[in-house]
Amino acid sequence: MPAEGQPKSIAEARKAGKDTFIGKDGRKKAAVTKEELEASGYKSLREYLNAQRKSKPKDMKKGGKTSSYKKGGTVRGCGKATKGVRAAKMVSMKGS
Repeated sequence: MPAEGQPKSIAEARKAGKDTFIGKDGRKKAAVTKEELEASGYKSLREYLNAQRKSKPKDMKKGGKTSSYKKGGTVRGCGKATKGVRAAKMVSMKGS
């Protein structure tokens, strides 16, 4: 089961120090109560979660947001690092 070992309620998520839990329907949900949302002053759950995500520092071990080329991506074609797009070949036509 993919939800094995995951918190099943907001209380379990709080004890484990996690921000999410797995609901009865098996979907991942935010561990936020209505009271917390109202106390924070945000109008919607989306605004609250976006503010929480922006306030967390990026993991410096991962280097933040990096492109696949810094992780060892391949260089294709004529020396350009292009992700999945191949550069057009220059073709000479006979008689021109």
